[in-house]
Amino acid sequence: MELAQLPDLNVKGTPSRADVKKCYECFKVEYPDIYIEILETWKETQELADMGGMVAQCQLLFNKAAKNLEHMVSNSLAS
Repeated sequence: MELAQLPDLNVKGTPSRADVKKCYECFKVEYPDIYIEILETWKETQELADMGGMVAQCQLLFNKAAKNLEHMVSNSLAS
């Protein structure tokens, strides 16, 4: 899906490191003020998905992810 952002790139199969780097650079240009927050939120969702753990741990991670997402949305609306 991210590779679709690069019209000059025709990737079949697993993208090369150079292709991934181009995608990342485009991502940073598209979201210069919040790309780090987007990546942190994505990482947190992956942690939540992979976590079995106790309900209290899941709740803490969920609350942290929700707070970061709220912060990211308010920053993007303010820009």
